[in-house]
Amino acid sequence: MNLIEAMKTRRSVRTFDGREVSGRTLQELVERFENCDRLCDLKLGLKILPGESVAHAMTGVIGSYGSMKNPPHYAIGLSEKGAGDQLNFGFALEQFILDCTMQGIGTYWIGGFFKLSKLNEVV
Repeated sequence: MNLIEAMKTRRSVRTFDGREVSGRTLQELVERFENCDRLCDLKLGLKILPGESVAHAMTGVIGSYGSMKNPPHYAIGLSEKGAGDQLNFGFALEQFILDCTMQGIGTYWIGGFFKLSKLNEVV
């Protein structure tokens, strides 16, 4: 699959079959994220953690809306604060999501459905 096909076929996945992604594939995805195009020079980071170590920090919004079932991993992005930080972060993370799509890995953006204090504990 190429980038254009990934853009056309990418869908949010909220229910996972529990299969883990290989460590090698995860490392390659992190390396591509670290070297992806950016909109500015702010530092970005990406941590991939086992699903069970992060699940307690995920809150959803109302009931189960915004939650996932059986995610084997969470990819947690970090950004230095500064002018354009959110736009830069979104631009880089979307490249990561399309890389995942090209690898056949389902993804789902979570932008605020978590308890930051609990997430900070695992990050």
